[in-house]
Parts: sequence; structure tokens; C-alpha cells
Amino acid sequence: MKISSDERVVLAAEARALVDELPPGPASGVFARIAVAADAGEVPDDLAARVGELTELSLASGRARAEHGPDGVRAMTAIWRRTPSGAAADRSAQELNAALSALTGCALESVRVTATGPGAGSVAISAGGHTVRLAADTAGIRLRSIDVGATEIGGE
Repeated sequence: MKISSDERVVLAAEARALVDELPPGPASGVFARIAVAADAGEVPDDLAARVGELTELSLASGRARAEHGPDGVRAMTAIWRRTPSGAAADRSAQELNAALSALTGCALESVRVTATGPGAGSVAISAGGHTVRLAADTAGIRLRSIDVGATEIGGE
């Protein structure tokens, strides 16, 4: 995974900060390798998933913004998009957009949001006799089902 010059400083700093917080051992060694690789401008593919974990932690905790400002957030987000977890989130978003396209041009009938648990919820969008149900939680947003008239497609 290529790391641009703008991204190198942020990724290396975040990896080193995590190394400083971890006890000596395999995990700290992995993030130390990420820091060195980021400085060099290319992270080996075998570390891509761990880079995803690091970027997620940095972004979700607010550390990227607090330590590096908006440019740091942009850099960490751009890196995350190239990791396996970022690519999976992108595929999921594309699938959701494809499902939601069934509602294009339909008159909106209702939108309902329901809390389903801590940090989780669902969204039901009805339009043109169709209902799309989405589930949202800390893992992302997923398609639960599509009702086309009286027929339900999919399901979770």
C-alpha cells in the first residue's frame, strides 16, 4: 500500500503513539513496523489489515483530529479507504446505493428510524409501494431487506 508524502507523517506518528501505549510484544512490533514502512512510503500488504485497525482507532477516538487537525483526518481517512476494512465499507456502500436506487423517482411515503440497542438502529424508507430497511451500528450500515409490494427480498 503506497503512502503519500502528506499521509506519511500522520500514519507514522499514530503508529508510534500506539507503540508507546502498548506493552512490549508482538502487537507493538507490528505497529513499529507500520511506522517504519509509513516513513518509507509503502506499507507491505501483510500489514494492511493492521493499518486499517490503526486508522479506525485514530479516527473513531478523535485522536487524528486532536493531534493532526483536519488534514490529519483527511490523511487517515484516505489511508483507511485503501485498507481491507475500508474497501469492505466501500463495497457495502455501493450495495446499499444499488438497493436504494429502487426508490429513485418514487414518491416518498415515510421514513422511520428506530433505536434497536446501544449504538444500533434501523431505518425504514417507504416510497412508491416499496420499503427498504437498513440496519446501522458501530460496524456500519447494512441492507436488512427490500419489500417490493407484498414481496420481501433479502433479510437479516
